[in-house]
Amino acid sequence: MEPCTWPPAERYSHPLLDSIGALQRYTYCLRAVCDAQRQKLLLSGDIGQNPGPIAVLQMNVSCLTPSKLATLMAQGADIIAIQETWKSSEQIASMHTGDYVFYAQSRIGKGGGVAVLVRKTLRSKRIPLTIPQHDTSLEVVVVQVALDQNRDLIVASAYMRPPPQVTQSFRRLVNCLPASSPLLLCGDFNMHHPQWEPFLESSPSEVAAEFLELCTDAGLTLVNTPG
Repeated sequence: MEPCTWPPAERYSHPLLDSIGALQRYTYCLRAVCDAQRQKLLLSGDIGQNPGPIAVLQMNVSCLTPSKLATLMAQGADIIAIQETWKSSEQIASMHTGDYVFYAQSRIGKGGGVAVLVRKTLRSKRIPLTIPQHDTSLEVVVVQVALDQNRDLIVASAYMRPPPQVTQSFRRLVNCLPASSPLLLCGDFNMHHPQWEPFLESSPSEVAAEFLELCTDAGLTLVNTPG
């Protein structure tokens, strides 16, 4: 069994220096401002209809323990996207999530596992996305969150195992979700590229370049602070 330890402080502050952490598809004049892990999605429009900022927390936890889960929920975010839970379906079902609805995709073999937690005060539902058994590169869970009566936010928590591959499953993820709703794609993609790693000394891999092109074509914009 893999040891379950809390990542050191440096990794907690900057968990995705070698990957894209979050990308946003802008619609409805939605804007995102973030630090290394947290984004406040400021919803524009009429003040009377504006529910206020939605706080989103994203992290690769490298084994989701009850204490880590409690610490994440204590941050007060409305939505929490997690990668590498390292948990089976039975272990996920036994976790106490308090004021959150827990949507999870159990790990495939060693490591892996992704999840999205949404506050119960927000209406939410899972969007089914089937990953073929032969595609062991991508793990993802997709959730639709109602911001108000007329606007939804789609949140996806994804993990790409090293070495990463841009598979048909990932293409379907970014291209087949409703274009009418803003999409926040959070994940650990295990890729290097100057776009999100400006001090990268080596040239980006073909996979990283393909990944960036696909995300750009899908209207996604990087919302993590590069570095």
